[in-house]
Amino acid sequence: VSMRALTIASRRLKLDRMGERQAGRVTLQQGSLTYTDKRLKGYDAAVLSEVVEHLDLDRLPALEYAVFGSARPRTVLVT
Repeated sequence: VSMRALTIASRRLKLDRMGERQAGRVTLQQGSLTYTDKRLKGYDAAVLSEVVEHLDLDRLPALEYAVFGSARPRTVLVT
């Protein structure tokens, strides 16, 4: 995801108009799910929406490890 896409998402979510408490629950981050990232640890759930089909087949094991081996959310939804 590009920084531009994150800026657009922030505008669409109207993060600047949310109350402080609600906005504190939303975090937009740039990264890659084929690398481990300590920022992704500790979440209850993860959603991989329209992700898998965009990866090269040789990168699938890296995605699997980053999500299920490193981040380890309790629930993972893949579409």
